[in-house]
Parts: sequence; structure tokens; C-alpha cells
Amino acid sequence: HRDCKFIVPTRSYRAICEQLNYYGYELNKQVYITYGLNPYHLDAELELIWNNVHEGKRSYDLLCQKYFANQIYICPYPGTGDAFLVGMYLNAMRAEHGDDGNYVLITTSGSCKKILSLFGIESVVMDRMEAVRLLRFAKVMGFKNVKVLNDGYRPVKHENLRGCNGIDFHSLFQISIFDVKEPLPFPEVPQENTDHLFQEFGLTKGKTVLLSPYANTILPGAVEYWDRIVEILTEKGYTVCTNSASPEETAVAGTTGIMIPYNQILDFLNKAGGFIGMRSGLCDIVAGIKAKKMIIYPKGKSFDKTTVFEYFSLKKMFPDIQNLVEMEWLF
Repeated sequence: HRDCKFIVPTRSYRAICEQLNYYGYELNKQVYITYGLNPYHLDAELELIWNNVHEGKRSYDLLCQKYFANQIYICPYPGTGDAFLVGMYLNAMRAEHGDDGNYVLITTSGSCKKILSLFGIESVVMDRMEAVRLLRFAKVMGFKNVKVLNDGYRPVKHENLRGCNGIDFHSLFQISIFDVKEPLPFPEVPQENTDHLFQEFGLTKGKTVLLSPYANTILPGAVEYWDRIVEILTEKGYTVCTNSASPEETAVAGTTGIMIPYNQILDFLNKAGGFIGMRSGLCDIVAGIKAKKMIIYPKGKSFDKTTVFEYFSLKKMFPDIQNLVEMEWLF
């Protein structure tokens, strides 16, 4: 809506303004930055901090009592790619640092919980604001018995290292979050048979492409790009479906919407034959399939000190991946 006005009062204003600009909203015309301009009321801030810390302590005590845990791990960002790396490295991290006591792992989304279950890891889904309050209590206590498995919520924010000296998403988590000396190879995760999906949705084995046009961290591609992809694939005799994980993720025109669980999607894609998707956490999960993969990145879009492509490139993260084509598109 062209008459919308946006007030941006947070220190993340650069990234927010870039995303708003992508949708046509211009700085100082529809978008106004107020970060650093608001009056600071110390008494009100202290009361808010105290209430948050108090509620966080309550959550901490309940978790320790219910799960007999002497260690709490928190995945505060609901990114599926983050959860996939946690699943890869959690046990290696615990072994390398001698963490052998009881623990509880907190996530803030059901999707992350499902991904962790692929690795046989149980987790507890917590409301995101409750997790933030728990983090605030942990910070006051010096993060004693609490470890944050993310680069943006730690005592020292390692997100500032993104892109420095070419460091990528995988390397940053391996080195600074998990503190594991050597990178782990791409994991194998158990899968269920998906033969029934091909029959149910009228898809052809070996001649089907799954599209994944949606992402959380990265801006989506324009609709006309996906329409053209469908047109080309259909002309070549492929059946095409769209990964629709929620009601908001509608199927691309001319395709079948299909929701494939994480414990089935690798089996499905290996039998289908192909995957084309915007770079998202799903791409981390399917990167190891034998089928052909095309991953799309927004060209030139910045990500802290680097670009989306340089930081999230799957070829950089997992050099041994086969049948992978990565492309930058100017949207």
C-alpha cells in the first residue's frame, strides 16, 4: 500500500530498510529511522529488565526441575538451517567438551523440533518471548549452565564475524558456536518411503521437480520467475509440484501443492529427480540428495559484511555435494 508509513526504531534498521526498499518503500518518503532518537527513561527500563529477568528465572527453574537438567541449550532463532546444524553438531560438541550430564534443548518453532528429531534429538518448543526472557536471565547470571546455539544471542555476538575473511554459515557455527575443531561431513538422516505420494498426486518418478519458492531469512523471488520455470519444465515433460509447508505458502500456478514431512523429503526427491528452490533452511536439509538440485540466491543482496550467496553457498559449506547448481538472480 503506497500510503503506508514505517517507523524503524531498532538498531537492525539497515537490514529492515533494505527489505522495505525491496518492496518499493523509500527512506525518508515512507520509511523513517528513529533509532537513537527516542528518549531513554531509566526507571522504566530497569523495571522492564527486572520483570523479564524474574520471569526468565521462573522458566529456568521449571526446566531444571522438570527435566533434571544441569545444562540448558537454547536455539532462539526459528531458522530450520540453524536447527539442521545444531542436529549435526550437538553430540560432537558435547563429546569434545566433556558435557555428559542431563540437558534440555529449547527451540522456538515446531519445524526446528521436527528437524532435530531427524537426528534422534528431543527438544522442547518454547514461546519465543518466553525464550527471550530466559536468555535475559541467563545473561544476568553470566550464562551459567545455559548455552545459546546461535550467533546473534550470545555474550559476544558472533554474527559480527559473518563474511569476515570469507567465513560462511557452516564455518561460523562450527567454530564459534559449537567450538568443534573439525567440520563434520554432510550427515545421513533416516527417511520413510514416499512411493504413495507419487500415486496420490499423480507425479512421475524420475521426471518430477519440486519447487521451493519460499524462505524466511532471504527475500522471495518474483512470481513471474517461477511461472516461467513451470512453463519450461512442463514443456520438457516434467510433472511439477510446490513445497507448501503452510497455508501461506501457496502452490506456484500450474503446479500441485504438496506438504512433505522432513522425514520423507529426501526419499521423495531422490525418487522424483529434481529440486529448484530459493536458498532456505530446507536447502540445507536436501543438499545431500543424489538428485539434481538448483539453488537460487538474490544477486547482490548484502548479508552483514558479505552477500547472501557468499555466506550461504552450499558449495562453500559442503564442498563434496554432488549434482548441485547455484545461481544468483537479480529480482
